Amino acid sequence: MITMHENPVRYALSIGDDILQVNGLINKQLEFYFSHKHFCYCDKIVDKVYRNNFCYDCYFNNPAAGDAIFRPELSKAHLGIADRDLEFEQRYQLQPHVVYLANSGGLKVGVTRQAQKATRWMDQGANQTIVLAETSNRHEAGLIEIALKEHVADKTNWRNMLTNNFDAVDLLAEKKFCSSTWLRKRSQIDYLEEPDMFHDVFGHIINCNWQPGMGTLIPKFIFGTNN
Repeated sequence: MITMHENPVRYALSIGDDILQVNGLINKQLEFYFSHKHFCYCDKIVDKVYRNNFCYDCYFNNPAAGDAIFRPELSKAHLGIADRDLEFEQRYQLQPHVVYLANSGGLKVGVTRQAQKATRWMDQGANQTIVLAETSNRHEAGLIEIALKEHVADKTNWRNMLTNNFDAVDLLAEKKFCSSTWLRKRSQIDYLEEPDMFHDVFGHIINCNWQPGMGTLIPKFIFGTNN
């Protein structure tokens, strides 16, 4: 599916050498026939596909179907460790990512590449979005998402999304800062892979100081004072 960021969002479907403009089919009666064959991204025609429409070989061998694609916190490219293809994984994972909240049939948290965020939100049918955090790689974004998943769903409620049955959400009110609850040892002061309270407070909360009102909130919540 080809997604175009216009008003309204425009969709097109590539069928062979032809491009079908999907928006022109809205409110029209359609008939679908299932041939019981699936087309994988590798162009093979197969009887069965796995997650994201991959055939068996691609799902278990293609780097585009690696663990970190579906679970960003498992990314190891920043450590120089390959999962399936280090060159592909470094190109894909070692680029700016965002952690976001979206209202697509209900409030959810998600991770995507910075350059891909608009397309991602359109594909999910989101009608409201807000960026919670920007990270330098996929692993960092995955760790933040894991923490937020304890409080917010990470799956799109596609039934509500398809029926347009959901209420507007005050995303700014939901944009709360989640901090870890442990502190590194003195011997780990220079570097630690997993974020702790020191990282969260001095690496992220301080950066909020430019926002109106945050200059008074930060001393209050970090140091327990308004001075």
